[in-house]
Amino acid sequence: MAKLTGAIEAAKCGRGAAVLVTGVAGVGKTRLLIETQREAETRGGLVLKGRAVESGGAYRPLGEAFARASAPLVHELELAGVRPILARVLPGWVSDQDVLAPMADPAAVLAEALILLLQAMAASGALLLMDDMHWADDDTISVLSYLADSVEQLPLSLIMTARIEPLPPLRLERLSAVPSIRRLPLSRLTPTEVRQALRAHELPALRPETVDQLVTAVDGLPLVLDEFVRQLREGPPDGFDMKHTTLAAAVQKRLGTLPADALLALEAMSVVGETDNELLAAITGLDEARLSIAIHDAVSSTLLVPASTPLGVTWRHPLMRDAVCDFLLPVEQSHWPIAPLISWPMPLIPAMVSFGRPPRCMSWPGTQTRPRGSWR
Repeated sequence: MAKLTGAIEAAKCGRGAAVLVTGVAGVGKTRLLIETQREAETRGGLVLKGRAVESGGAYRPLGEAFARASAPLVHELELAGVRPILARVLPGWVSDQDVLAPMADPAAVLAEALILLLQAMAASGALLLMDDMHWADDDTISVLSYLADSVEQLPLSLIMTARIEPLPPLRLERLSAVPSIRRLPLSRLTPTEVRQALRAHELPALRPETVDQLVTAVDGLPLVLDEFVRQLREGPPDGFDMKHTTLAAAVQKRLGTLPADALLALEAMSVVGETDNELLAAITGLDEARLSIAIHDAVSSTLLVPASTPLGVTWRHPLMRDAVCDFLLPVEQSHWPIAPLISWPMPLIPAMVSFGRPPRCMSWPGTQTRPRGSWR
């Protein structure tokens, strides 16, 4: 965490940093990103966050990070020169001008346009968080590589996460090879560390054989350990069901306790991706009062947690969203009406609608040298 906190301070001082956090799924990358976001927001900095998804479209994580936050600046005169470039990737940035000269490097041009946009959004500094970069497209990787090479001269820090198992994709290896990006690998917990964590939580007395089974099931992953600890706290002593020792089974167990409206909202969120109250109400057909109760129930289940998002909540972990979506049959996934998304005002459409499918289960139809410490 110290390295990421240092990146936050570096941005505020005008000389940012780029960090790539790597590890297997569930090892703690997303939690570390959330803690970094909270720390940056506590210090009053601008935080932009995007996530790549399997089979996502070009620039999808950049679109998610910038689309909503940049909407108030669409007509800013200072950005008129880069509006045609931003219009290629950000909903609402409409322009009928030509974008790039034939020989221009699109990644470099877009990266410079985003730097100018960030200058207008937060002149004193910003933090750009990019999650699940193992699924990022080649164009996004090119833009992030350019930004990473520039951050030491800018009040901007770039923090990315990526899975490395079973093997990192070639484009991720390309990103890892950028000299200006610092690597922060996360390792699994050892069996001893898992046992110590179980003891530290002061849980109800567990039989030795149950502890052994839990240590094996956790497999060194903090996310799975956290879920098991929650179940042990919620249930009676010695009442832990060893049938739910996978994350998917644990999620399914929590879904089974939810009212119909909460289940409906979670299923919609797992398919559509990040959204807001108005759009989720349009998709699910729930009125404001019922939707509010449904969201509160979902938070009580711990599948959702409070967050600085348009909806005010987010998934406790992306793997939980994937698990909910995986429980849906293809016909159930296609049940969610796309008409409300198409007719919604462009600045309010979740960026993932414009940049490829949201979760992996959803298919949508058819440079100049700058002075150190400044944006320019």
